[in-house]
Amino acid sequence: MGDQPVYDTLRLSQRELKEILDTLEPDKAFNDADSQRRSRRWGLAGKKILVTIVDESGNQQHFVSAARDLSSGGLAFLHGGFLHTGTSCLVTVPTADPSQSQTVRAKVRRCRHLQKHLHDIGVEFEHAVDPRGFVDFGDEHVFTLERVDLSQLSGRLLVVEDNRMYQKLIATYFKGSQLELEFADDGKAALEMIQQMPDMIFTDFNLPDTTGLDIIKQARESGYSGPIVLLTAETAPGLRAEALEAGANEMLNKPCPPAVLHQAAAEYLLAKKVDPASQSQIISTCKPEEMSRDLINDYIGDLAERARTIVKLIEDDNLTDLRETVAQIRASAVGFGFAPISDAAGDAMQSIDATQSIEESRTLLQRLAMTCRRAAPPLEDDPASEAA
Repeated sequence: MGDQPVYDTLRLSQRELKEILDTLEPDKAFNDADSQRRSRRWGLAGKKILVTIVDESGNQQHFVSAARDLSSGGLAFLHGGFLHTGTSCLVTVPTADPSQSQTVRAKVRRCRHLQKHLHDIGVEFEHAVDPRGFVDFGDEHVFTLERVDLSQLSGRLLVVEDNRMYQKLIATYFKGSQLELEFADDGKAALEMIQQMPDMIFTDFNLPDTTGLDIIKQARESGYSGPIVLLTAETAPGLRAEALEAGANEMLNKPCPPAVLHQAAAEYLLAKKVDPASQSQIISTCKPEEMSRDLINDYIGDLAERARTIVKLIEDDNLTDLRETVAQIRASAVGFGFAPISDAAGDAMQSIDATQSIEESRTLLQRLAMTCRRAAPPLEDDPASEAA
């Protein structure tokens, strides 16, 4: 930039700036369910940025502006003057490390007058950016696509999951896509199928013969370079970091809403194939009422069976298998429309983890068995009806 002057055309106090930003679009509305945007936005709370306008001759003018929000494909900011659409510019934005900044080439796509000299400017980046470079998300997952058109998802998705009802749930979530879903019930089958190089892998954490972490490690060691997402009902601190270190691209906690699974698949299968500035797409969400009656009945039958299993495992004093059964219920119940059952399973899991005792968790476990049983009339000689 040399000795060229930098113009601050905003002429706003921090209080005035905050008031204007609050009236435009509160942060809490950036990613709501009714939004039609394709790319997610993250608020930048009026961070000061440097906007360099470049004319046709390459001459530059530098301005201080205030950032509103950022997506992988562009940036919105407040500017103290009018800018023609199509104008080339450079935007220099502070990174997640406040002592650093990054400059990105962009073009003005929107200029809207707000009041007096102020304008709301929207620019499109020449190349998509990683929002993690500018926003500190901590230990949370970040998917840049807000809206996913399921019909555009294609490829082979391997799901490593021993819970047959959860397999059916995922198949329902991706109904309407062009994905070819393949399922493996255990680690041995999964590693054989990984040799066929699926386009993406979802793997559960707890498997009959191994763990999802071992699946990830062995997949990477065998040369598989595609995206892998770990799905788990476990809540142990540091597990996500352990999964990423093993080679996972991301970890998601069960119960996982269909929209998040759609975003995960699109992030790795679709995001790299599309223009980040393309028009909005509408997400196809799976609602319980859209499932077939047969599928719901299958799940109700599965719940009745799990209620009997809980009672049997309490009698056998089998804490390990009992916790796994509870975790599977928690992971799948919301997806089938049984939120109270998922909540009851969550309470039971929390008690088991805190006490490591079946006896101290008995009341919550019995309540869960009763809640599962109430999803349908109990079968004859059902031990859950007596114990719960």
